[in-house]
Amino acid sequence: MIYPQTTCINTCSKILFCRIPKNTAFRVVDPPTNQRAELAAFMHVLRTEDRPFCVNTDSRYVHDGYTSWRHSWRAQAFFKHPLDAELRAHSDLWREVGILLARRPPGSVKTQWKKDHPLDFHVEQGLTTRVDAWGNTAADGLATMAMHHHRTGQAPLTWPRDSAILRRTKH
Repeated sequence: MIYPQTTCINTCSKILFCRIPKNTAFRVVDPPTNQRAELAAFMHVLRTEDRPFCVNTDSRYVHDGYTSWRHSWRAQAFFKHPLDAELRAHSDLWREVGILLARRPPGSVKTQWKKDHPLDFHVEQGLTTRVDAWGNTAADGLATMAMHHHRTGQAPLTWPRDSAILRRTKH
């Protein structure tokens, strides 16, 4: 399971938190938007993971883009307004996603949308599971740590945010 998370302050840093030992952080370049960072993380996993996988994302843009929108976007050559020749935002990344997916067996990549920044009552109401809450919260903490390291050159010694979800979850 893979839980990507974005933290942006002036420039976006991106960290992927995985249950396998492949956590990584990287800067997202022009334009450094949240959607571009989430999509760049998805592409990073497509490039580096050979096995079938599921990305648990709190980004509707990545989940809906992957599961349905990209097909109609590709059919329109990634133009938002074909008559005006206006390209869709992040079409360069979506084209690369299509190329990377074409190299993989059908069904080997999945995405699932997960509640972002979940709290205990989200778990109690069934909006998320404790494991998914832990994954999303841990990824958020690691992304914040990566952003802090990028800005200061020093890694923080503790989680940047006290999380009840992380303290109570057995993993």
